Amino acid sequence: MTGIVYTGSDGKKYTAGAEISVKNAGEGLYVIAEDSFLAARILPPERRTQERLDRIRIMAKDPRKADLSAQTAWPETILYQNGRPVGYITRNLQRYLGAESILADREHVYPLNSRILMGQNLCTALNRLHRAGHLAGCLTPADIMVDSGTGMVMLSGTDFFQLRDSASGRIYPCKESASGYTAPEILRRLSGTNTVADLPLPVYTQETDLFALGVNLFQLLMGCHPFSCTGKGSGAGARPVHVPLPDENIRAGVSYILEENAAFGRPENVPDYRMLPRKIRQLFYRCFIEGSDRPEVRPGIGEWYDALEEMGGQLAQCRKNPRHIYPAENVSCPWCGTEQRMRAYKTAAAGHSAGGEPQGKKKDTPGGKADPGNTGTEELETMRGKADRTGSDSMDGKKKTGKETGNRKGGKKKSRIWIPLVLLLLLAAGMAAFFILTVPVPDVVGMSYNQALGVIESRGLVMVVGEEEFSDTVPDDTVISQTKAGSRLPRNGEVMVVLSKGPQVLELSDYAGAAEEDAVGWLEGDGFTVSTEYEYSEEIPQGKVLYTDPEAGSTVTPGDTITVYISKGSKYASVPDFTGLTREEAEELAAADELYIVDAGEIYSDQSAGLICAQMTDPGTSLERGASVYCYTSTGIVSSDGNLLSADKTHVTISEGDTAVITLRVSSECNYVSSYGNTNIDTLFGAWYEGEPVKLTISMNGSFEGTRLVQLRAYYGSDDSGDPDEILNLYVTCE
Repeated sequence: MTGIVYTGSDGKKYTAGAEISVKNAGEGLYVIAEDSFLAARILPPERRTQERLDRIRIMAKDPRKADLSAQTAWPETILYQNGRPVGYITRNLQRYLGAESILADREHVYPLNSRILMGQNLCTALNRLHRAGHLAGCLTPADIMVDSGTGMVMLSGTDFFQLRDSASGRIYPCKESASGYTAPEILRRLSGTNTVADLPLPVYTQETDLFALGVNLFQLLMGCHPFSCTGKGSGAGARPVHVPLPDENIRAGVSYILEENAAFGRPENVPDYRMLPRKIRQLFYRCFIEGSDRPEVRPGIGEWYDALEEMGGQLAQCRKNPRHIYPAENVSCPWCGTEQRMRAYKTAAAGHSAGGEPQGKKKDTPGGKADPGNTGTEELETMRGKADRTGSDSMDGKKKTGKETGNRKGGKKKSRIWIPLVLLLLLAAGMAAFFILTVPVPDVVGMSYNQALGVIESRGLVMVVGEEEFSDTVPDDTVISQTKAGSRLPRNGEVMVVLSKGPQVLELSDYAGAAEEDAVGWLEGDGFTVSTEYEYSEEIPQGKVLYTDPEAGSTVTPGDTITVYISKGSKYASVPDFTGLTREEAEELAAADELYIVDAGEIYSDQSAGLICAQMTDPGTSLERGASVYCYTSTGIVSSDGNLLSADKTHVTISEGDTAVITLRVSSECNYVSSYGNTNIDTLFGAWYEGEPVKLTISMNGSFEGTRLVQLRAYYGSDDSGDPDEILNLYVTCE
């Protein structure tokens, strides 16, 4: 393929240079010789299916192509060979590293601060895709390419994403899936051997994309999959247990890294999940646990971006290993703690293999902050031990005997007297403790984020941002609603608030060429008020969109009025043949082309009485819509065979002030000829000698437009009483 010159849909020539190694076996990827920042993806013949080519065409003409190409390997130009599409031009990602390589890094070559930046750039890449109306669908580390120097993220494999044609609204679904990255609501719909391609639409949604985003962000920050786990009894020498696979945990809505239990927990090489800041942990909990049954509560892209931004500003560097970067709220380096945990695990494994007893773990120092490696079990047992000793010993250190506790005659009766009093005291103490240990939840609706945060934290509570919603009435970054206002919570209790994102601002898509009903449906579905206007167009077919006001690309807000201009088709219409129709039928036919029928009078013809027998504009003539066509109605059937009357010509053209002469031949059997015609035309017969030609002079009496008819009527009798015996139609056109 190297050296082949292809023609692009933009009219340029592209030469395939050196081949680039790609993951899609069988599809060639080549550096473009004319521009090394571009690459040509060439599809083998068996992969040039109609659906794949349709996807590429839609992507290449997407109105947001420039924005999408900034962070995706988006098809920019279709490539043709011998007039047939064979591939497309996209960004050259040779200098980018696959996210799989970064996730495999255990030496912290890519420390946490770099991974946070990569996570933020992954958020912006996915946001560009969603903003254009598309979905990633199956988003895995294999689709994420990273510039290790800058942290910039590019999404590859885009022509397999779920696409929406901005012109027609048609959805081209993603038919791929990957273990560990498919949302639980999709996994629960799968059974047996069926795949996502077998499921009825919709399958992938923005919420399923947010699940995949959460999984990829977790891997970047923690270095492991959030739904991986190990059995608590699966260490060296332990009895084998079934450890559930990630997809099993996803389907069940459990993560043993977020919530360990007696049976399963995090793998030995994974730090304590509590090393992450509280806000990040809350977002993961919403994404994986709460969002398992309620996908709508999963954090949005903006929430992830802001939380990562905050996390990136609160990091510390390990003194022992400068590559170890971790959240500053940890009392010690969690990465060092994980390495120590791994060494202890390997030592224990070695002891079992040598036939010895497993070595016990060294207890970590209990503390209020997250301390990697310490699950809290040792601290809990220590506290239980203290409680046992305190409860079993007297204040002077001696054990109380049965007698010393007042177990004597009459004791029961006295104790019954004190029971109500004790209960009252306990109740009072409980109520006092409740008010001492809890704080009232303030009402922060209508406050800005910073104001609400300050008020809630001043009460010793924690504010959690649950969602962000667009609002036309509540300003941006202001609290729309909250939970638990007016109630009381223990200190450090969580108050969830919903923040406003202000009015929803969109970029108006280009609907030119779309059908009227489609464009109106899409705009109304997006919350706009739609009005329609109609204009003639020689290029755009009738019923298709010409343009919009505001124009495509303008910034608009749902609720705005969008005027859609629709083509009425050509300004000109082809005149139908009205002869043989009734007046009503002719008017109905003319109205379809916006033409009008004008009654020119009644004449004799070869048509039955009452039918249109002649029209002054020939059928097939192109007339501007709105024009009139003069039509004559038949008085009755009369012959026009030419036995009594004939002429050397039946069509003349004159101008005002001129005359035209027609030579008539009149049969000897004809005794009388009269003329009937338009008031603007005068006729004058010359001398009439039997058997000799007769000169008929036609002149204009005033002016008129178009063509008019003059009917000559021949009679066997000596006057024009009764119906004529023969007719001859003459047509006069005014210049």
